[in-house]
Amino acid sequence: MVTTASAAGANKQLSEVSKNLASSKKNEAALAAELVKNARELHQLAVRSAALAESLQKTESRVSTQESKVESLGGELAAKQKEFDIRKQEYADTVTSLLALHRIPPTAMFADPDNLHTMLRTASVLENTNEALAGRALELKRQLKELKTLKTRVGKQREELGRERTQLTVEQQTLKKELEARQAAQTKLAVDHEKAEAHVAELSRQSHSLQDLLGKLAREPAAKKSRESRDFVGAKGNMRTPAVGDVIHNFGEKKNENETWRGMVLRARPGGTVVAPYDGEVVFTGPFRDYGRMVLLKHSNGFISLLAGLGAIQVGLNQTVGKGEPVGTMPNQAAPELYVELRDRSKPIDPADWFANVGRRLAKS
Repeated sequence: MVTTASAAGANKQLSEVSKNLASSKKNEAALAAELVKNARELHQLAVRSAALAESLQKTESRVSTQESKVESLGGELAAKQKEFDIRKQEYADTVTSLLALHRIPPTAMFADPDNLHTMLRTASVLENTNEALAGRALELKRQLKELKTLKTRVGKQREELGRERTQLTVEQQTLKKELEARQAAQTKLAVDHEKAEAHVAELSRQSHSLQDLLGKLAREPAAKKSRESRDFVGAKGNMRTPAVGDVIHNFGEKKNENETWRGMVLRARPGGTVVAPYDGEVVFTGPFRDYGRMVLLKHSNGFISLLAGLGAIQVGLNQTVGKGEPVGTMPNQAAPELYVELRDRSKPIDPADWFANVGRRLAKS
């Protein structure tokens, strides 16, 4: 028989459970809304950082162009200055010789009748020499004007280079702040980020080759993406070049006695920005064997792109990135090299034709 007291207790317990359930649902809804908000914020930050990276790479390209111009003009100026100094010395030597001739007293010429012929020859020589000197003086004047113009051009180019470098520094600092904000937003979404990093680090340690590592990563379950990736089939000819620089090695080119290049190598700028060539998911970050610091991006349709030789990495595991989003920077050292490899279902393919603005390096004759 159910007593009034026990019924009241049951009702009270049921009420508590209902309250807890309602509270849990409310908290769950709040968390879901927070995740949506964070995902939206992350997307906006990603769009902004991609735009900043594009602007930064354009500035890097302009700085590289200005540096080449300054170097070229500097060499031209040095050669012109050397030529001018030689001509100036020749002119000075000739004038000195003429002054020495003018110091010979006229009486010395007439003291001996045999000196008459010498005097006439000397007069003729002086006349011709004066004409030559006049010509040389005009040439020196012209060269001096050219030298002055060239120095002005060099000065202007250096000023422009200084402005471009200042702008580059400002843009780098702006992008750094955006990336820090992006990473903070990404951390809110990636609850198991540390576990994922530790797991991938262990896979890296156990892998003896890149092919082995790719095989292990291919067997990993796909992470839940915060953004959808575009179909990779339409990427050919439209991919973004990861860094500003020149191609120094092509796919298939001989690397050593036993190997050929399985990707291409770009000579990049020290500290240059490196971006994602296309939409994808970050499946590996960190050092690996002799590749150095590396980022692996898994694209749709079974494609993977590899960017190796980075100085710093600015993305995290399982993060989805869009085409042109920054993923890292080159080392701050002279002539750093970025290795770019593209794979179709683990098979290396020539990446050159996939990029919109990369030409093949001319083969050495």
